[in-house]
Amino acid sequence: MKPHKLQASSSRRQQNFRQAKLAIAALPEDRDDDGIPGEALVDYPTFHTIPRTSFSCSQQQHKGYYADLDTSCQVVHLCQAGGVKNSFLCPNGTIFSQEKFSCQWWYKVNCAESPKFYAINDNLYKIPDEKNRVNKEISK
Repeated sequence: MKPHKLQASSSRRQQNFRQAKLAIAALPEDRDDDGIPGEALVDYPTFHTIPRTSFSCSQQQHKGYYADLDTSCQVVHLCQAGGVKNSFLCPNGTIFSQEKFSCQWWYKVNCAESPKFYAINDNLYKIPDEKNRVNKEISK
């Protein structure tokens, strides 16, 4: 005998609720009551302005986005042609994920591993070759 649709829906909701509770329980504790899991200045940086660091675009092989390890990755630099550098600050509690090219919660990013992903910048600003573009359009 199949469960009634209402029962199946209810058990699915209960399962989703249990999964949500487990996900919340897995978050680091908010030890300083600032609404961000973890403790400011211990677990994550809290810059309010972009500090001077040793980062230099001239030392990078590719144009693109770079997490600044001197700021525990809260600052990201955009290196452009001609050595032009624009810097951006991730909101407190987040740091730049070099792998995902976006600010993420500090506990989801290993800042020290950022240089391993710097080469991803080589894929920016490339025009896909014609054969791949046509194949993608045909498969739509």
